[in-house]
This record gives sequence, C-alpha cells and structure tokens, in this order.
Amino acid sequence: MSDGCCNGQADRSAEPQKADLSAQEGSVGEEGSSRRGFAGERGLLPGPFVKNGVNIIRPTVVVDEAICRRNIARMAEKARMAGVRFRPHFKTHQSAAIGEWFREAGVTAITVSSVSMARYFADAGWKEITIAFPVNIREMEEINRLAGEVRLELLVENEIVMRHLVTQLQAPAGIWIEIDTGYHRTGVDTVKTRVIDQMLEVLKRNNKMAFRGFLSHSGQTYSARTVEDIRIRHADVLLQMRSLKNHYQPEWPGVEVSLGDTPACSVCDQWEGVDEIRPGNFVFLDLMQWQLGVCSANDIAVRVVCPVVSKQIMRNEAVIYGGAVHLSKELMIGPNGKKWYGGIVLPDRGPLQAFSQGKEERAQLLPGPSHSEVEDPRIKDGVSSGGDQGKGMELHEAEAHSNNLSGSSSGGEFPGGSSPGSATPGRDSQGGSSSGVGSIQGRWRISGETWVAGLSQEHGIVRGAFEEIKAMQPGDLLEIIPVHSCLAADLAGHYLTTTGQVMSKMGRESGVGNLEYRNLES
Repeated sequence: MSDGCCNGQADRSAEPQKADLSAQEGSVGEEGSSRRGFAGERGLLPGPFVKNGVNIIRPTVVVDEAICRRNIARMAEKARMAGVRFRPHFKTHQSAAIGEWFREAGVTAITVSSVSMARYFADAGWKEITIAFPVNIREMEEINRLAGEVRLELLVENEIVMRHLVTQLQAPAGIWIEIDTGYHRTGVDTVKTRVIDQMLEVLKRNNKMAFRGFLSHSGQTYSARTVEDIRIRHADVLLQMRSLKNHYQPEWPGVEVSLGDTPACSVCDQWEGVDEIRPGNFVFLDLMQWQLGVCSANDIAVRVVCPVVSKQIMRNEAVIYGGAVHLSKELMIGPNGKKWYGGIVLPDRGPLQAFSQGKEERAQLLPGPSHSEVEDPRIKDGVSSGGDQGKGMELHEAEAHSNNLSGSSSGGEFPGGSSPGSATPGRDSQGGSSSGVGSIQGRWRISGETWVAGLSQEHGIVRGAFEEIKAMQPGDLLEIIPVHSCLAADLAGHYLTTTGQVMSKMGRESGVGNLEYRNLES
C-alpha cells in the first residue's frame, strides 16, 4: 500500500482528512459505487466496512471509528473500576489521529514499542511515554533528546544496559525492570532476586534514573485455549508480581507493577497488587482475539479490504490482491482445523447446515500457532499444494464460559469480568444464533467455510465453500479480518475510515534516522 506519509518524517497533524476520491494516492480511486468493480456483473455485496461512494482499488486497511471509540471507552472504564492506571500501548494503531480518540477518553500517558515511535508521539503532543522495549544502547542520542522533552520511562532487563545508562543517560528518566513471568521472551526470571539486586545497586549510581518498578508482558495468554485458561495464566502472573513487589517494598516503598496484554486486560477482573495496565490490541482487536473468546465479532474495528482478481472454481479458490505484505504471514488454526491467514466477512445467507439441527453449537477454540512455528510441508510460499478444498467447517461442542457474558453492543457492562459480546465464537453479540462462526450486525458473518488459506507477496488464496467461491467475481471487494491486527496495521501506509476519511499514521521508522555512516578509519 503506497502512501505519501511514509517519507521518514513524523506527520504532526492529528486531523484525519476526507478522502479525495478522484486523486487520492494509494487505495482510494475515483468516486463511484463500491459494490461492484465491473458494472453489470453479479457478485458479492460488500461488507459493513465498505460504503457506497468510496471505491477501494487496492488493499486498504479500513477502520471503524465508532467501534474503536467504544473499545477505548470500555477499557478505560475497566481500568477505572479496577483502580489501576491506564497507559495504553500505541503500537497497534501507530496513529496520531487515533491517539486523539484516547486523549478525548481521558488518557494522558502512553506506551510505545520503539524510540522512533516515542518520537512520533512526542511530536504529536504526548508528554508521558513508556518505551516498553529493552533499551537499545545504540539509540542513546535520541533517548537523551526525548528524556529532555517528555517524561520518559525506559525498560531494562540486564545489568550491562543498566551500567551503560548510568554513564550515558543525560536527562531524568524512569526505569522499569522487565520481568519474565512465563512468556520467555525477555526479562529477568521472577525468582532471580540476586540479578535484580545487582541491577538496582547499579541504578543507584545515577540520580537521573528513578526506579519505577517491575514491568511484564504476559504473552502466554495468547496461547490459551479458553477464557478460563486466560484467567488461570493471569492469576499465576499476579502471584509472581505481587511476591516480587512485596519483597522489594521495604527498601523501595514506591515500587509499582505494570502489566499489559489484551486477553487478560479484557476478560480478567482480579488486579490486586497491579498499579498500571498497558493493553494495546484492544483498540482494533482481530481474528486471534475473537478466537480466544476475548471479544465478539462486532467488537473488531479493522478490516483489510482486498479486491478479488481471479477465481479457480474447480479448486474452490479465489485470488485476492492482498498478500503477505498487506496481511503479514501471521497465521492461526481456524475453527475448521485449517491454517487461516485471515477471516472472510460475507453476507449472512441464513442458517448453515451445521446450525440447522437445533443445537446451540459453538466453534471449538483452538490455539493459534505463531507464524514462526513449523509450516505444513505442503505449504509453499504460504499456499497449499493440495488437499483440503473447503468442505465446510466442523463444529464441536464447547463449554460455555463460567460467567454470563453480556453483549457490548447492547450496553453490557465490561468491568468486573464481563467481556465484550458473547465471547465464544459462534454467537453474535445480541445473543442470537449465527449463520457463520460469528455474526456481525445481524447481516454479515465471519465465514466458517471460506478463509484466507495461503499468501505469497501480493497474492492471497481464498479457499472455501463452492457456493461462496462461485459468488465471487473479479472486482468484488472482500473484507478480511486479519489474524493479528498489529502487524497488518503496521504494514499499512495509512488508514481509511468507514466514513471515507484518510488517516495518517507513523511511517516505518518515522522521525529518526535509521542509519548513521561513520568513517571507520577515524
């Protein structure tokens, strides 16, 4: 997706612009109906994110502002009810304009994932920023500039970096020590208090470094199988972090605990000992969160809208202009047991055969493997060389969640353990039976029979039910729900709202020079 804002400079304007439908660079073409690419051909009606008057011509990330604002308000209220500070992670949306929606909801402090992202949002007027990524000592020059401009907080997880900060940090900054509570990515193991003690002794040597406390990302919740499993993993994290906090409070009375992951922040109501939460994905949500049971289909605020360019009806396949450079290669095991690179939103065409038996059936929640896991040997460049031809989804009985989850669209209360929507796939947020895996506004559904089955760079292979593939025509626009919205959004040059506004976002490594060449002989 091309975009003029990817020029290495931070776009300081937070105001979205109305799409110039006749000349917009990138994804919006000449004004006209979005329903069909070729007049006179009969194809699929567009989904709820594609409006008449906006003719999308290339893969485009479309955002629903109303759903985003609802998700923000819900999480802010949950933090208020839990008595914890709300410092949302902005790495998901990376947009100054969307950042203003948070500001309007009362947010004053934010989390980012890089020094360049901190610069982008500092230039957009944010004054309290945590960089929740281990300090990269090669960026000390920019870190010092930021620390002189905003209230900056840094993440450290080893003594070597702590020693470097002691000698190189030139402006005041808060210091969080990262703790590994089970995700096993970065951080100090909870029980290694000797390592933490040594880091704190080093920290004391620079009065510009203020110890804030212990920070952790509970990424292990993403591999949970059920909402109850998320709660169990969260309870274990709480136990570890409370123990650590209690151990250090006598010497460090102001020590705090900061946690952040959307699954736990969405469905858990126990936060004893926690001072701050930093969820990020919740603003958009995605197929992974929906499958985990964290949200309803109606709570997902983002689509990658892709044109159909071809179909191979004998293989029950269609091809979209939308590949790995638009969706990323993040995958999950879908409700039908197949590898999904995206979910398809299709018109609701009445009960599927699997739902015609009168049973209240739900799709089985299956954990989505990381894109780094071993690929099926039949998959080459993300596309299967044979096998399954979209024979429909297999449904399994799954137990209902332990509490009665109310629907967010009908004003269900989220704090206190109530999750948005009926958090189990296979039910819409109004409580009615869906004709797909997840009902959207009662008129569309996430298809359980048709899905993005493979990706190469620009191509997406859609495989599925014969009737659904047959209905697709070149020029149709498919709404794809990304497996992981953070990655799909990062790949976009800009966003389009459902009302036709073009919203700028941070360019790749925007605002800070990526390379600095030096004379190695000098």
